[in-house]
Amino acid sequence: MAIKEAFYGYILARELVSVQEETLTQREDALRVARERFEAGLVPDFEVLSAESDVENFKPEVISAQNQVELALLAVKDLLNITDDEDYDLELVGELSPVFFDFDRESLVDMAVKNNYDLRAFRSNVNIARFQESLKKAERLPFIGAFSKYNVQSTFDAATGANDYTNWDDVLTVGVNVSIPLSGLLPYSREYSERLKSGLDLAALEKNLSSLESGIRISIESTLLKIREEKAKISSSLKTVELASRLYESARDQFANGYITRIELKEAEVRLNSARIGYLTAVFNYLSALFDLMDIVGVHEFDAGMRRSS
Repeated sequence: MAIKEAFYGYILARELVSVQEETLTQREDALRVARERFEAGLVPDFEVLSAESDVENFKPEVISAQNQVELALLAVKDLLNITDDEDYDLELVGELSPVFFDFDRESLVDMAVKNNYDLRAFRSNVNIARFQESLKKAERLPFIGAFSKYNVQSTFDAATGANDYTNWDDVLTVGVNVSIPLSGLLPYSREYSERLKSGLDLAALEKNLSSLESGIRISIESTLLKIREEKAKISSSLKTVELASRLYESARDQFANGYITRIELKEAEVRLNSARIGYLTAVFNYLSALFDLMDIVGVHEFDAGMRRSS
């Protein structure tokens, strides 16, 4: 998941460069219009100087955004263990677009329980502890054994050695043996201590197992809430970008015709820039939340059947 997140971090940085470069182009266009209006005698030279200042002040923003792309690319290379650029011609291709899913909480919990290694190990340890506790409890139970013995005595013909059953005697012996481990009943005996310890060990493991299962449920629930939040931000940001774009186009036409000032044009430009950055950030945060959910559940991708058509 770290590679996926780093990859989309690079895509986000690249998209932000495009936004900043477009904003710089818009400011340069405003400077061109200001010069044309100054040459026509419609505005003072202050208007041109202010527009030039806006352009120069924004150039460091573009450079900073470009540097973020390089840093994001280095992060991807580091995760891929690429240390020598001469051996690789690396090109990352992708787009920052959301893919929406319909999730069922219980299904996600079942997947997490099935795939979580720590949870499987805990359950195995709990089963072993339960078996050991049952053995310790069995040690204090009485042992009951039964036996029987049947003897036949008869005379025999000394000449032939054959048994003579005309004069014989038999004995049937039946008995029951009951063994009670008294030491296991004493509160300070070794057996009693071992039985008590096995019970405590089992209780501790069961508590840890319950805590781990509860933690997984809470993590899934909180991540789903984050996903829902970012989805709402994406929807809102799309509308904001659309409105800000229309507002900017209108402001640009009005500025060219002298109906509004350069400050008002700049405000429309800033709104559009912020709206685009807000949308891209919301998409990235949504994808990051999806990756977090995949990590919790223990999968690399979600089933295509969960995807929404829109």
